[in-house]
Amino acid sequence: MATIATHGPGSHRASWSGFLLKELAPAPDRLNATLRIVLTCVLVVVISMALEIPEMALSAYMVFFIHREDPVTTALTGVMGIIGISMAIALTIAAYLFTVDYSVLRVPLMACIFFAGMFFWRTSASVPAGFVLGWIVGFVFMSTQVMVDLFHSSEALVRAALWFWVAIAFPVVIMIAMNLLFLPADPERMLRRELSDRLRAIAAELMRLAQADRGSPSADLAGYAEAGSPRLFKLLKLAEIHRPALRRQHAQFDALVTLIERLTTATATFGAMTPAAQFPALVTRLKAIADDC
Repeated sequence: MATIATHGPGSHRASWSGFLLKELAPAPDRLNATLRIVLTCVLVVVISMALEIPEMALSAYMVFFIHREDPVTTALTGVMGIIGISMAIALTIAAYLFTVDYSVLRVPLMACIFFAGMFFWRTSASVPAGFVLGWIVGFVFMSTQVMVDLFHSSEALVRAALWFWVAIAFPVVIMIAMNLLFLPADPERMLRRELSDRLRAIAAELMRLAQADRGSPSADLAGYAEAGSPRLFKLLKLAEIHRPALRRQHAQFDALVTLIERLTTATATFGAMTPAAQFPALVTRLKAIADDC
């Protein structure tokens, strides 16, 4: 009965409220990221209004679409996005040769291009690259094909498609520049901070196990154990791209990430075993490991 009660509606509401409080809590670099997004959106809107660039709302949306938590990923995503936009505009202008006078061809052609983009996304070795290239090519191609009936001449249609490229591409360039120049988030600092947070969670859990009986691990430690180390290795790779001198320390960071992942997994599962309080030597050992962390 106790087990059933812990999974009742009240427990479910408590878990959701805890999740929301954790997600909305102040986080490192959140203020900097917010300032970058706000200033970039304001700059994009001002430029669009001053130069009368069409699709201003889409330009502002691209800021949110391209922005990532570190400048390296933002730059890579932005470059891939511009390549995808250019491919889509080139495809749609070539398709105009066949679809301007034959509207019946547009829907099957849009379906084929969108299918090819989604297929590339799902089969690409790089999921972010596949998503950006596949989704943007399909989205831009469909968006420009549905504009055919809004224009009475092919010249105006092609000019509108080229302006569509400008409306999407220039916010990406501004977003990349803002992430590299204004309050940039250093991937190495983010990696060190995440490693430190995991070590602190491990130390707190080990001290709890040394002083009390067994039980479920803390929410933070359980989250780290479930997430594993892919994000840490990604941050390490981005840090080496951002700062090539770190490549000389690759083996050291690689070993450190692997060690902390094993400590996280072992500590998260240790609470389900025999209570440590029954073994004084084990309690001493746990406290020593916690101090080392």
